[in-house]
Amino acid sequence: MRSSKKNFNREIRKFPPPILYKYVVGERVDIIENQSIRFTQPESLNDPFEVKPVFSGWGSRKYLKHLMKESTSQSIAQETSKFPQLKNFPWLKDWISQAVNEKVNLVENDFFDFLNAFSPMIGDSFSKASNKIAILSLTEDSNNLLMWSHYAAQHTGLVIGFRANHKFINQKMHDNDELRHPRPVAYSKSRPKFDFSQPYREDDDIFSQFFLTKSREWSYEKEWRVIQSSGAASKSFMLDNGEAVYLFDAPHDAVCELIIGARATDRTKVIVPVILRLNPSLHHVKLYKASLNSEEFGLSFSEVKYLDGPEQTAIDLLYDPSRDAWNAAIKKYVAAFEEKTGMPFKSVDSSS
Repeated sequence: MRSSKKNFNREIRKFPPPILYKYVVGERVDIIENQSIRFTQPESLNDPFEVKPVFSGWGSRKYLKHLMKESTSQSIAQETSKFPQLKNFPWLKDWISQAVNEKVNLVENDFFDFLNAFSPMIGDSFSKASNKIAILSLTEDSNNLLMWSHYAAQHTGLVIGFRANHKFINQKMHDNDELRHPRPVAYSKSRPKFDFSQPYREDDDIFSQFFLTKSREWSYEKEWRVIQSSGAASKSFMLDNGEAVYLFDAPHDAVCELIIGARATDRTKVIVPVILRLNPSLHHVKLYKASLNSEEFGLSFSEVKYLDGPEQTAIDLLYDPSRDAWNAAIKKYVAAFEEKTGMPFKSVDSSS
């Protein structure tokens, strides 16, 4: 048995770039607060073709007929060998073979149709089994207009940069480990195909074709995936709709960059640097603010010096040099937080 490699245009990228990025909505700043991030099972991803390879029938009618004839001949030879006296009647052995083959020919079409009807059931079973894994989708590109729109709530969200060599991203246990480390996604015109009529070869990279292949239309994402067993999650729970959520630890030292969207709300502009300032374990993180390029269809990133005090942060993020602008933004966020949660917000010393 072998997976078909026809029509696959796999770009081999063995090593990830130093930083891999995750586009998120503004509310997912809690990834940084809670040091926890979701790995998603295939059925909950946004591509309905996710991890759905095509299992071909079971070969052509000609191939199936060959298999049945071969199997029948072996069975007849095995059974007739139990009766040595048949050696004296070779014509009887030939008659038995002819009679059995006639019966096999009668059921050949029905058997072929049954196997073809059975193939989708194999696909369904495989899809269900694949949900025992969980996927973290990352990208090597932090400046993609489409992904800022699709995954960061129309440029109001964030991009989180993770160190690709951190143990959170790379937990590879041995050279043949398919899981626990960043793997590049390949983009293809055709869906991965598993052909039962072909012999299996050791160099067939079935895992990559099944779990790391998407349509060419997704190629702009330049995706890298970290795949884990859902059972390795540090926390899991069920949503009201019955969907499972698997959370994995994402420690502060795995984060190296944060980029605030060009259309981020004042709440996001405030809470992100506040979280960074309040956590010394995050002081190494570079913070940037995206803005629309003045001449091209693109984004420009400017660094936010959040450790230089509220005035500088106000200038970098709110484009207002006054401390009053920064304090007003903080008060607005605190009021919204307390109204939403019914809990007092941890005090922030805005003068520091």
